[in-house]
Amino acid sequence: MTEARITIFFVKSRDRTAWLNRARRDPRVSHFAFRVAFMIAEDTDESGTLVQKPVEIAGRAGVHLGTLMTALDGLCRLGYIAFERGAHRKPSKITLLPIASKARSAA
Repeated sequence: MTEARITIFFVKSRDRTAWLNRARRDPRVSHFAFRVAFMIAEDTDESGTLVQKPVEIAGRAGVHLGTLMTALDGLCRLGYIAFERGAHRKPSKITLLPIASKARSAA
């Protein structure tokens, strides 16, 4: 995957909607993990990246940090996001991963 594709992936709201619909229909994504995915998708920049402290995201979601981390780990494991944990008291980087095309996923 090229860096250019990631850079322009979430400029169009249709791509973001398709990403959210895929997560919504996936039975492996818990209800709370979908809520987290929705919050992240709303807050990402044009490149599909969010740089924020997880404790701030947990505060907005109204949950304990451990609960949020469980949801982020699940989304990461399922291939919806890439999660790079920040150093002590530094923001983490969450990147929405594009949906693989059917041609690429068959290969």
